[in-house]
Amino acid sequence: MTRSAENLVVMHTHTRAGMAIAAIKEGLQPISMFSTVFHNRIGYHDYEGASLYPDERERIVASLGPHKALILKNHGLLVVGRTVADCFLRLYRLERACQIQVDAAAAGTLALIPPVVADRSSNDLDSYQGMQDKPEGEIEFAALMRKLDRTDGSYKD
Repeated sequence: MTRSAENLVVMHTHTRAGMAIAAIKEGLQPISMFSTVFHNRIGYHDYEGASLYPDERERIVASLGPHKALILKNHGLLVVGRTVADCFLRLYRLERACQIQVDAAAAGTLALIPPVVADRSSNDLDSYQGMQDKPEGEIEFAALMRKLDRTDGSYKD
C-alpha cells in the first residue's frame, strides 16, 4: 500500500502534549474547535517499539488511511500534507488540540462536543478553507518566516 503523491511532506513530533494524548486510551477528544478539525479525520497506529524497522512503514501508512493526521499511540504525532506550509499548519492545529485537551483534563471533566456538532464543525472548517484564495497554511507559514527573518536570518547562510 502506498500513499498518494499529493502528500509529499511528513512531519512527526514528540511534544509533551502530543505524547500525552498518544498515551491515553481515549485519544483526541472533540472538546474544542481545534480538535473538531480532526473529528473522524485522524488515524491511530499501535505502538510497536522504537520505529527502527522498515516493515513498520506500510503499517503506518495503513493506519493513516485516508487521513492527513495520525496519532502514534504511546509515541507522538504525525501529519502529512502537499506542502511544508500545509503540513506545518496541520501539525500546529493538532498540537494545539492536544494542548487544550491536556489543560482541560487537568482542570476538570472534559465537556465533549456532541458528534453531530463536531461533524458540522469539521465540515464547516473544511468548507471555509476551500473558499480561501491561498492554499492551506500558506499565509500563516509566510508570516512565521517573516518573523524568523526579523528574529534571526542566519538560517539562510
